[in-house]
Amino acid sequence: MEREIYKIEVAATEIITELGIPAKIKGYRYIREAVILKVCDRMLPMHAVYEHIAGKFGVSEKSVLQAVRNAIKSAWGRGNPEVRKKLFGYDISNMLGCPSNAEFIAQIADTIRLAIEP
Repeated sequence: MEREIYKIEVAATEIITELGIPAKIKGYRYIREAVILKVCDRMLPMHAVYEHIAGKFGVSEKSVLQAVRNAIKSAWGRGNPEVRKKLFGYDISNMLGCPSNAEFIAQIADTIRLAIEP
């Protein structure tokens, strides 16, 4: 199980980095943690994910939500459009804007889950 968690962590880190989210911002850590939780338990509600992250990092859920939102906006503004298009099926030129926090996390988690499942 520990080896699987490591694979999930590596995959999440690679995708988040490819999307252009800098590791120095809080949202990076929160998104990575959320993706790992969702890969391990896809039925876990997002409010429980945010609650877990808030407790783990000693911050409020509102702070987690805001940091994740800022990280996503950062990625959407300066990240690799090809990676965005590959993962989300559209890019910023489509005028759809960036995905919600839950959509962003779920899509990355699904991508990882599909890649590691036999």
